[in-house]
This record gives sequence, C-alpha cells and structure tokens, in this order.
Amino acid sequence: MDIKEFEKLVGSTYALLEEEYGIMNEIRDMIVLSEERLKEEETSRGTLDEEMKRARSEIAVIRRNINTTIEE
Repeated sequence: MDIKEFEKLVGSTYALLEEEYGIMNEIRDMIVLSEERLKEEETSRGTLDEEMKRARSEIAVIRRNINTTIEE
C-alpha cells in the first residue's frame, strides 16, 4: 500500500466515523424527546402503566449505551 492509498483509507475512515457520530447524536436527541414525552405522560396521568415504565427503563439503558459509545 502506498502513501496515497493509506491517506485515502484514513480519510474515508474518518468520514465514516463522523457519519456514525452524527447518527449517534440523532439517536441521543430522540432519546431525550422520548424521555420528555414519558415525563409529560406521567405528569398528566399521575403515573405510568407497566408498559411505559418498561419503556422508560429500556430508554435509560439505550441512553447509557449511546453515551458510552459517543464518549469512546
């Protein structure tokens, strides 16, 4: 592999990583929106049903995973 091929490979790798980072940020934004909607629902109803509690728990796990991935 010559230097030009190496530079091209590195450049395309960085471009791919930037794209993935952007997608992760979009997912994080969707998580925030979902959490806000669950809070609104809890406020309006006074409580969440079991399905919504499960959703909140799953969203928290996804949030931790996304944040860990973005920080690495």
